[in-house]
Amino acid sequence: MSGTAAGVSTTGLSTGIDGFYHNHLAGWEQTFSLVDIAQMYQALAQPGHINNLSIFTLGVVLSDGRVQLARISDPSTFMSFGSSYLGSSNFPGFLNTVTPLFNNATTADQRTAATIKAFAGSGLTFYEGDANSLSQGFQRIDATTSSALEIIRTKCSN
Repeated sequence: MSGTAAGVSTTGLSTGIDGFYHNHLAGWEQTFSLVDIAQMYQALAQPGHINNLSIFTLGVVLSDGRVQLARISDPSTFMSFGSSYLGSSNFPGFLNTVTPLFNNATTADQRTAATIKAFAGSGLTFYEGDANSLSQGFQRIDATTSSALEIIRTKCSN
């Protein structure tokens, strides 16, 4: 597995994995990029790359100290969504469709909300924590249903 400026490649992976983390350095997207999620789907489409789809989690450590997780909470919905939108041939059309969500997103929270809205109905659940105080736990993050780019944070129970 290797990192690239535009995501993570699973080329050459010899055994299945249950998730992976990567980082976004200063100046990079301060949330999951659309490419991150597409590459996760494309890795899942490769036989033997994923051990257990129902627990697979993608993580990103952000330069501002936040950690975000994308968990496949509904594997069949995610695979169907991915087949429709995240494959290499249909991903450009998906980008064209969701890009307007990001037009007025200027803060990290607004860009996170836009990303969550882009993946509405995808079978993914998003979480966020602070790398400097992980003992405080993670919060589930959802975007509001209004047109505003706002996040709803719900503390995860133990």
